[in-house]
Amino acid sequence: MLSAAYLLWIFLYFKGISFSTDRSGSSLPAFAGNLFPEKSLWPYLISFLLTGLNSILILLLNNRYNIIRTRTLMPVFIFNFLIGVWFQTHMFVKAHMALTLILGAFYLFFGMYRNPNASGEAFTGSLLLGLSCFLIKPLVVLLPVFWIGFMMFQSLSLRTWLASLFGFLNPMIFYFAAAFYFNPEALTAENLLSGLIPSFIITQLALHEIIYIAAMTVVILISAGGLFPNLRNDSIQTRSRLSFLSFFSVCMFLLSVFSPTDYKAIMPIVAFGYSLIFSHPLSLRQGNFFSIIFIIFIVLNVAYIAASIIL
Repeated sequence: MLSAAYLLWIFLYFKGISFSTDRSGSSLPAFAGNLFPEKSLWPYLISFLLTGLNSILILLLNNRYNIIRTRTLMPVFIFNFLIGVWFQTHMFVKAHMALTLILGAFYLFFGMYRNPNASGEAFTGSLLLGLSCFLIKPLVVLLPVFWIGFMMFQSLSLRTWLASLFGFLNPMIFYFAAAFYFNPEALTAENLLSGLIPSFIITQLALHEIIYIAAMTVVILISAGGLFPNLRNDSIQTRSRLSFLSFFSVCMFLLSVFSPTDYKAIMPIVAFGYSLIFSHPLSLRQGNFFSIIFIIFIVLNVAYIAASIIL
């Protein structure tokens, strides 16, 4: 599957299908989206390398915190395959950079289980979240999402909450101070709120994209149906982490659906959550049912790529 994902990157580059993708989105400073000229190889290569880095981080996260209680490469396979199929992300450098920051935050926050004194991890992880908001503005909603995670990990206290809040605000303070000095016009309400007004993205998509999203949603719901009954065999820590990961994935999916200017930038984050949730029953459940679901998953994605090229 890794080979198929890499071949997709190469094929779609020469096909030119990714060049029509808008890479602007909504950043605080306008960078990393259109930094490179049109049809340049550099954003493709940087995104490809960042996808490899993110794959390693997902593997380390799974092995370090035993999210799937067996050594498996399935999350890496699923993640790379989805990113290969989702050609809209291939030129979107800042989307992959934001995911790298969020994976770093996950690595720190997952280590806070039942530790209400983990202010260092809360500060550093939230600092990474704050930096990700420079790349994708709607990710500002991640802070309260992770605070709910702190509650699920039994690590929320006044100490960790304040550390998280100031960690998140730290890069914002530096940015607003620099912008106020060098470019006060960037601090208008219109600029700050652009990209944060919700709108339903489905109305902007083609019919085959809507069908694909609906089918992939059904697949992940079936996978969740295989994941949660299996949680009784996991440790309490792993249950909390998987429950939060599921909650996080739902939040990211809803954020992408209601972010018309940034849904493409959020897609790699959705792929991260999808890969772990889908891989859990594939790796641990016995029988042929999830093998059939996996085949359906492959067919759906191949059909989506074919439809995108033809239509």
